[in-house]
Amino acid sequence: MAHLTGWTMPLPDDPFADELRAMDERRRDCALAHATDEAVATRAAVISARVSPGPLAAHVVTAMRQALTDKPWLCEEEPQFLAPPYQWVFVLESLQAACRDGGGGRHPRSAEWEHCYRRAIPGQDCSAQLAAVERWHRDSQRDMTRLHALAWGQRLEPALARVIGAKAGDADWNERVGSQLAVFAGPFRWPLDYLTPPEPAYE
Repeated sequence: MAHLTGWTMPLPDDPFADELRAMDERRRDCALAHATDEAVATRAAVISARVSPGPLAAHVVTAMRQALTDKPWLCEEEPQFLAPPYQWVFVLESLQAACRDGGGGRHPRSAEWEHCYRRAIPGQDCSAQLAAVERWHRDSQRDMTRLHALAWGQRLEPALARVIGAKAGDADWNERVGSQLAVFAGPFRWPLDYLTPPEPAYE
C-alpha cells in the first residue's frame, strides 16, 4: 500500500528487525516473497492499467530485504508504482509546496512530469498547474469500489482481517490494527486512513 499510494514504506522497529534477522535466511526470504506476491496479486486487477504487478512485487521484496541490512535505503520518489487513483500525489505535493513558497511561473519539474505521465500540465504558473492537477486527482478518487479494492485486495476475506481475527467496522478494529503497526518504527498512522472504511467492506 505504501508504494501504491505514495507513502514511505514502514520499517520494522529494532526488536522486530532483530527477530527477522535471526530467522533462517531462506525461510525469511520465502515468507517475504509469498506475502508480497499475495498482496500484489489480490490488487493486480485494479493496478495493472498503470503498474506492472511483477516488477512491483520484486521491488517491494527487495526493499523489505534491504531494510534489514545496513545498505542505503532503496526507495525514493517512485511514481511508476503509484496506483491509478494515486498517480498524481507526488506532483500534487510538489505543486502545493511551490505555491506555499510563493514560486512564480511554471514548476521547474514540469517537463519531467509531462514526460513521465505523457500528459501536458496546463497553466502559466504553479497555481494554475495545481488547480489542474487537483482536478485530475479528485476525478481519479471518485471510484470508491476501486479505492476499496486497493486498500483491501479482492479476496473474499482480506489477509489482515484473517490475521487480526476481526472485521473492519468492529468496535476494536482500530485498536487491533494499531497493535499490529506497533512493531514498525514510528509512530505512524497512515494505514488506518486506508484500512478503516465507513462500514464493513465484506460480509
